[in-house]
Amino acid sequence: MQSPDLEISLPPTHKPESQQFDNNSHKKEQTTLASGHEDNANDDSLLRKEEMFDFSEWRNPNIWRNASAEFWAVCVLTFMVGATAIASGSAFETGLAHIPIVGLLIIAVGPISGGHLNPLVTMTAVFTRVISFPRGLLYIANQTVGAAVGGALLRSLSADTTSLGACGFNDTEFSVGRAFIGESLVAFAIAFVVYAIALDPIRSKIFSLNATAFLVSATFAMVVWLSGGINAGWPGAGTNPAKCFGLSVGSENFSHHWVFWLGPLLGALIYAFSNALMTSPKKQRKGVASHNV
Repeated sequence: MQSPDLEISLPPTHKPESQQFDNNSHKKEQTTLASGHEDNANDDSLLRKEEMFDFSEWRNPNIWRNASAEFWAVCVLTFMVGATAIASGSAFETGLAHIPIVGLLIIAVGPISGGHLNPLVTMTAVFTRVISFPRGLLYIANQTVGAAVGGALLRSLSADTTSLGACGFNDTEFSVGRAFIGESLVAFAIAFVVYAIALDPIRSKIFSLNATAFLVSATFAMVVWLSGGINAGWPGAGTNPAKCFGLSVGSENFSHHWVFWLGPLLGALIYAFSNALMTSPKKQRKGVASHNV
């Protein structure tokens, strides 16, 4: 179904004066995780510092529609991933399930919100100035609440004694410090790959929407599987702070939960810093674009 945002994707010179607010705000605020099908990058698309904290874009109803798509997508993701963990209990099978679950959800909501589905992806987009802080804040809030609803629904349908596979680790075998380092390293790796495949509009144009969805979901699947075999006390990286929160809500277990938020936060920050060092400001202004969908 065609997104209503397509109605405002024409260049500003083709717009009547009454539509200037909608165009100017949405042109920069919208990024598509799976952006290979778009071709409207422009030289002035990387957000400037003053635009990064422009809360006036909250007056644009499009941003609320975009954020609501993140709510429902992460609700479904949390429920499905948690159900897979209950059914299998295997890091390999749970990781493998990320490919169809995450991939199909990206295809479903990518044209609406960009299909972030994950605060780590949203934080990476904010720190690299692909989207604004107000949009990122709204996305993360909706992702977190959506995950909580998904976790609560999973709890209501499962047996009281069933473990929901909430993010965690055995702190007698795997220290909190090691878990934090592990989550940060995994988050950095994911941010590195996802930015190259899906957030950077120059490189992301190489891939179609379906290809981007598969590559991103396969990245998460591989990370979940490989990290689950490193140490017996660490069942694997959380990879998604909102999902971890939702499963913690369902299991009523928030032990060391901060690790699954601050680890990804640090990983995304380190990647953004390294990306700034690797890319000159002139190339950033010319290359990094947000895409209207």
